Amino acid sequence: MIYKETVKAMEKGTKSPMLMAFIIVISIVAVVGFCNFLYNRFGVSYTGYIAFVLCIIIGIYVYRNKILEYRYSIIDDEIIFEQVVGTKIKPITSLKLSHVEYFCPLKEEIKQKDKKWDQKYLLLFNKRASNAYVLTAKQGRKNIRIVFQPSDEMVKLIERAKK
Repeated sequence: MIYKETVKAMEKGTKSPMLMAFIIVISIVAVVGFCNFLYNRFGVSYTGYIAFVLCIIIGIYVYRNKILEYRYSIIDDEIIFEQVVGTKIKPITSLKLSHVEYFCPLKEEIKQKDKKWDQKYLLLFNKRASNAYVLTAKQGRKNIRIVFQPSDEMVKLIERAKK
């Protein structure tokens, strides 16, 4: 059995990529213009640094919320989590579905105070999303906790494999 799905920050129905690029360019021009105004009007000498930092913040926002994607794949008895940026695919983790200890919606998660996680992964864009799930597993001696956003079909496949 092979099943793959990709979660994107910019879902269908949101602003078009062309409009987003235009807004980003305008915001960078506005930041640089404002910093130049501060320098020319008030003689603030460190406005170049302010513009640089603000452009970096805009770049991080664009990367995290417009370019980055997560791919979840189920191949036989293994679930694979990957980070996708353009054509670059970075494997994050993979684990056997038979090693899953706990799988439920994030809202219904039972907090385990005595449980310590060796690795935690947050592989979604909105923790308050209605379809955010938490999966915990034992991989060797490590306890792993993964918060992700699977589709209804993937939830059924994981629950079926867990039994």
